[in-house]
Amino acid sequence: MGMFELQIRHFQNPHGFLETEDCCDLQSGGGQRCSTRDQCDTFFLACLKEYQARVASTGTCTFGSGSTGILGGNSQSLRHRG
Repeated sequence: MGMFELQIRHFQNPHGFLETEDCCDLQSGGGQRCSTRDQCDTFFLACLKEYQARVASTGTCTFGSGSTGILGGNSQSLRHRG
């Protein structure tokens, strides 16, 4: 039993792309034009597992997993409020 803490200070996704390189929200007119007005709903998912020489995003989260709620749009600076 234990606790893992991760501090995110800044994230940036200026063009609004998903991990798959698709737009967060495709335009109804078709095509791959990303709208800068419609921001991504950014959140983070963490998966804790044993040491891996080559990190694989698949497989079991041996020590657990967790996720944040939506933190903001495409870019944000987060400050610790103590």
